[in-house]
Amino acid sequence: MDLRSKLYSVLAAMLYAGPLLAGLAGVPEALVAVFVGIFTLWVVVMRPAIWKAIGAEGTPFALALHLGSVTLLQSLLVILCFALGRGIAVLMGATLAIPGILPVLLSAGALIAARLLWQSGPDRIDGFLDEAIQTRNDMARDSAPR
Repeated sequence: MDLRSKLYSVLAAMLYAGPLLAGLAGVPEALVAVFVGIFTLWVVVMRPAIWKAIGAEGTPFALALHLGSVTLLQSLLVILCFALGRGIAVLMGATLAIPGILPVLLSAGALIAARLLWQSGPDRIDGFLDEAIQTRNDMARDSAPR
């Protein structure tokens, strides 16, 4: 695993730590919507090839449906992390004494840093796939009976 992948893993952990810390800090539940936005933005920003493909090949309805399903899944993940943090706080009998904005900044900072560090997979793989397809076509052309 290269350094960039390790950093990406740390940043992904920071993303999930945000709602967990928010639950531990006992912040209002209204902050869940902010985390859902950050998590959804993570998927949109970190996987641009998916959105381009759906936009180019699909209908606006398909794009909206995909975005809705992504948002629903991210909502479930945020609620799970937030509830886990609340549960731990209840078991400890106390909440963390941190400002409510700190967990939001942690997740948002992870999103920004990950986008700056990560180059999406399809962008890097495109050249390799084009070369492999060309090689296969050359081999098929060379072995064709004349």
